[in-house]
Parts: sequence; C-alpha cells; structure tokens
Amino acid sequence: MNRCFHAGLPPGAYTDPAFLARERATLFRTFWQWAGLVDDLKKPGGLVTDIAGLPIAVTGDADDMRVSRDTGPGREDFPGAEAQRCGQFVFVRLAPGGPPLVDYLQDYAAVLQHCTDNFDEAYHVEAEEWACNWKAGLEITLEGYHVPFVHRKSEFVDAVPNSGRPVLHGPHSYQCGFMSAQTRLEMANVAKRLKIVRSELYEHYDHFTLFPNMTLGLSGGNLCFMQIYAPLAPGLTRLRYAYILARLADPASPPPAPIKAALLQKWRDFTVLVLNEDRSACERFQLGVPHAHAPALIGDMVEARVTHFHKFWRQAVLEQSAEQAGSAANACAA
Repeated sequence: MNRCFHAGLPPGAYTDPAFLARERATLFRTFWQWAGLVDDLKKPGGLVTDIAGLPIAVTGDADDMRVSRDTGPGREDFPGAEAQRCGQFVFVRLAPGGPPLVDYLQDYAAVLQHCTDNFDEAYHVEAEEWACNWKAGLEITLEGYHVPFVHRKSEFVDAVPNSGRPVLHGPHSYQCGFMSAQTRLEMANVAKRLKIVRSELYEHYDHFTLFPNMTLGLSGGNLCFMQIYAPLAPGLTRLRYAYILARLADPASPPPAPIKAALLQKWRDFTVLVLNEDRSACERFQLGVPHAHAPALIGDMVEARVTHFHKFWRQAVLEQSAEQAGSAANACAA
C-alpha cells in the first residue's frame, strides 16, 4: 500500500509570538469558540471564561445572551461580539460576520443536540495549564499512533484497541475508537449501577473535533466530554474540560450516593491519568520543537485528521493574514 506524507506546520508556528498574534487575529476572533454551558449563565456574574487569553463574560438567559470584556474590576462592552447556543452549549464569536453557529457546526449541530437531550449532570469541570503550544495539545487528540507508547500506565490502548476511518466535515473531523468487548461490558455494568440511560447512537469512544480548538467526545454512551485548548502564550495553553453524565432513567430513583461518588471518582482518576500522559508528551514536544529546522512529515493514515487540521489552519492563519496585509498595503498606496 502506498503511503503519502505531507509537510506539517513550520516549527515557528509552535514557538513564535508572531504566529500567535496571527492566530488571535484570525482563528480566535472570527471562528466560533465554545464558552461554556447554559447552566453557567445562572452563576453570579454569568458565564465567565476567556477566548485565547482574553477574559470575557456572557450574561443574560439562554435566548438573549450578551458578551462583554471582563476587566476584573468591571465589565466593558464588546462591540460586534455575539453569543449563540446549540442545545446547552454556549459559543462566542468575537468578530462580527460569518455564518450562524448552526451553519458553522454543520452535521455536528445534531451531535450537540443529542448530547443536550441525553446527558444531564456536569460532574467534572476543570481548567489546567500545559507548558506547550495549544496546537500540540489538540493534535495529540487527532492521531492514534502515540497511544501504545504514551498511555502505558492508563492502559488506554486496552480499552480502545482499534479505530475507524476518519470522517471529515468542512474544517471539522470525527473518528470512532472501538472499545474492547470487556470495556463495553464494564461501561454497561456501571450504567446499571448509576441508573443512567446510555446513548444508543454512540456506544464506543466517539471523538469529534470542532475547528479550531474544541474536541467533543462520547464515551461508552455513558459520558459526554468537551475540551478546549486556549493559548495563553506560544508555549503555554489553558485546557478547559467538562464531563457530563448520561441522564437518570428515573430522576425520582437515583443511585445510592456512596456508589455514585465512588464510580465517578474512578472515572475522574482515569481521566486525570490519561490527560497527564498526554500533557507530558506535549510538554516534551515543546522542549524539542525550538531545535527543529524543518516541518515534520505527517502521514495520511493515523495522522489524517492532523493533516486536515493543518489545511484549515493554513487557510485561516496564513492565507487570511496575507489577504489582510495586502488590503492594508493597498489602502496605504491609495
């Protein structure tokens, strides 16, 4: 079988502040960004987060949201910024123009609505900083060759030993990781003990990427999880993630609290272990990339989703930046 390789991004894309400035002006201002959940609007001060290091607040109710800059001492208007939701998921776009959220999400709007309809309790919401470029954090989720080498302690490869072919939707992508028979049995048993209704559409490890920097996954039909990789500096990323449990079969008959607490703690521990393994690999990559003299070679098989991500990154960051520079030069000449 013939294999094709593609040049990855230039090493400077992971280290140079100029590249991050371009990303903030293009990707993180003009593309929709996941900000939080509708329930976050009910918190004191509303939904408070950041977009690529810029603190923002989303206030109002689910059908009438407003975006402002969160300056710490107070709030400032953010002209042109808007918030829209898909089910319980709130997204923000900082620059005006572009498609509505549902058009941007394409087929994945139905996935988010499915998660809204079938998953209920956000039981694990965290944020942590990784000493790597945000793209390194995202890219490790898009390929599978690292799994047997990086995830040895967590034994993730035993739980999800095989993957299907990548499916590409516009700038987004999807891939199914097929769980082992033993893992599926364990997930079914846990669902019974938690008295939850598993998703019938997504029974394996179904992983979606929403360009530019969000991943959405469903694990065994029991869990829905979101991760977003927000750049704070060229070599520093804030990873925000939330895990949502499938709905109770009967809200009036919840599982015993000690059983629920023990099972969710076991899942938390496994999540933290897997993320820490990815984090360590990404941080080691970041230490080495300043010494690279040429882009990496990216394969078209297990790295197909990385190649796809790079294609749309180039279109947004390099080509759009070139167009903006050309327009500015023409304006000066005139």
